[in-house]
Amino acid sequence: GTRAGTGGPQPRLERYTGEYNEYGQREGYGRVSMPQSRPRGGMHTYAGQWKQGQMHGTGTYCFGSDGDRDGEEEGVGGGGGNRTRNVHPFTGTFVHNQIKGFGKHQYCDGSSYEGQCVGVTREGYGVSVEVGGDRYEGEYVNDLRQGHGKLSYAKNSNTYEGSFHHGVREGRGCWRFEGGVYEGEWVGGAMEGWGVCRYLSGDVYTGTWLGGMLQGEGEFRHSNGDVYVGGFVRGKEHGKGRFRAASGGTYEGEYHEGKR
Repeated sequence: GTRAGTGGPQPRLERYTGEYNEYGQREGYGRVSMPQSRPRGGMHTYAGQWKQGQMHGTGTYCFGSDGDRDGEEEGVGGGGGNRTRNVHPFTGTFVHNQIKGFGKHQYCDGSSYEGQCVGVTREGYGVSVEVGGDRYEGEYVNDLRQGHGKLSYAKNSNTYEGSFHHGVREGRGCWRFEGGVYEGEWVGGAMEGWGVCRYLSGDVYTGTWLGGMLQGEGEFRHSNGDVYVGGFVRGKEHGKGRFRAASGGTYEGEYHEGKR
């Protein structure tokens, strides 16, 4: 093929420089600039591999400036368009004019994603790093965290590793935070169901949770040897319970908001 901007048919306003096949189709390596027709659409560019007139293989696509919803341009979005951080490059795999497979999105706000995607939609396994440094490594479905993953917070070094559903912690997971470690069930992003929390103080709670608080039946072992077994409501002993002091004393009866 020839390296020129005039070796084949040029769509109106596009500028292409690169290789063509014998049929005048873009094929091999080439660069193209594509003005966007919508208001404030800016200029999209692609540099990479072509096959039979289509972006196909590895390349870098730079999305246009202000006003675009990323990836909604025909042949590039791949049915996604959930992320709206404009003016960013994608470097990775293209299949028949569509971003598909492994690649890296570097968003204009400083965040990034590297992994499997379809269009601008994260789909499969990948790593996201947010502006503040928070990092997620794991599975995505339709641009949302779904399946197994690990979320690390830059501000306080807290981490969660376990199951996600529709973008939030749900299922079983391990939460390491400043005060200790919780291992157990989650619902809607909160500790809920059965779980064990080992506090840095040495205290250990084993039992049920609701909305991130001790709720239901459980056992609380204090670091000094005291043990309470019974009901909890909103994080406090409530209802029937048994208490055994490290010194040997015992109590069995009713509790109300942490008091006998």
